[in-house]
Amino acid sequence: MQTDVLIIGGGCGGLETALELRKQVPDALITLVNPTASLVYRPWLIYLPAQHRRFEQVQVSLQQAAATYRLRLVTDTVRLLDHDRHQAEMALSEPITYRSVVVATGAPADKERIPRATSHALFPCDVAEALDFRDRFLALTQGGVTVILAGERPGPGLEYAGWLAAAVHERGLADRIQIRVVDHQDGLRALLGARAMARIERFLARKGVSWVAGQAVRAIHADGVELENGTSWMTALTAVVGPLRGVDIGLTTPVVDAQGFVQVQTTLQSVHRPDLFAVGDSIRLPAGSELPKTWMMTRRLATLVAQNLAAHLIGHDLRPLDIAKVRRSPLRMNMPDVGGWTVAVWDGRVLASGSWPLLLRTLVDRRYLKARTSPLSLTHLG
Repeated sequence: MQTDVLIIGGGCGGLETALELRKQVPDALITLVNPTASLVYRPWLIYLPAQHRRFEQVQVSLQQAAATYRLRLVTDTVRLLDHDRHQAEMALSEPITYRSVVVATGAPADKERIPRATSHALFPCDVAEALDFRDRFLALTQGGVTVILAGERPGPGLEYAGWLAAAVHERGLADRIQIRVVDHQDGLRALLGARAMARIERFLARKGVSWVAGQAVRAIHADGVELENGTSWMTALTAVVGPLRGVDIGLTTPVVDAQGFVQVQTTLQSVHRPDLFAVGDSIRLPAGSELPKTWMMTRRLATLVAQNLAAHLIGHDLRPLDIAKVRRSPLRMNMPDVGGWTVAVWDGRVLASGSWPLLLRTLVDRRYLKARTSPLSLTHLG
């Protein structure tokens, strides 16, 4: 099997790159590889335990997008990327030979970051574990639920905790199920600022949520959590949200760093392999150019990587990402959905709080999903 461009990963980064690339290079043969025939809208996984959304509502058909945009969809997993032969070895199907490749695999949870977490915790930002976490929470009628925020992306953990608290109240179990949050390295305060965190902690306290910040987790046990300061408690269900690692597809240093993230320039082209690009959570930008690993940021980067990949295919110069401009843009706004309530924060300043700012976020979410689940027109592709 041969292709002009191989895109590994059919999440937001992979799909958006493929659609933008089709606009840039109408005649290119674009192959999209994903383990399933659906994209999962991960920002909505937080709603599953509270049954605020069904799993069917967080999926987008890649088959429909492939048919509409003339993509070749391969439902499989890349086992090994062979740079020298420009070939991807697949788990189930024949190898794919490519001219250029885009790594858009996302970043799964780093389950080794906290001792014993692999055996005794769930990582609900990964899809399979999100479903397992939902089922276990819905089966719970008493006991404790602990959400540990750790690593590069603590925001979804806060959102999970807020919706768990909302669900406990809706089910009339507030006196029987205790929600506890541990901000392993006080990452939320660094992300949102002291003023925002003060409001969030007060809101969650009214919902009966206990909050522990700045205390590292020593270990997670089958029935409890232990902190470095010696504090421990019993818990029936533990979730860890935030620590990330790169996907293992045979990439080695210096193409990837020690955590497995693809090292790219600000053009999103590999530092060491000019035929390799990467987008989304799978990338490591140069020091000083770091950006948050969020869905909205991935969509922004997907446009640039498609434009630069198209330029690379015809030998034109690539355009670097304007880091300063991105950092001044609304993409830097944080608006966590804490059980239907939020604090909107931009550049460390609290702009608003309450439920109404979430209307904007909901509108963006729904517009994106509608655009990707409704029949699409090819007339604008030229």
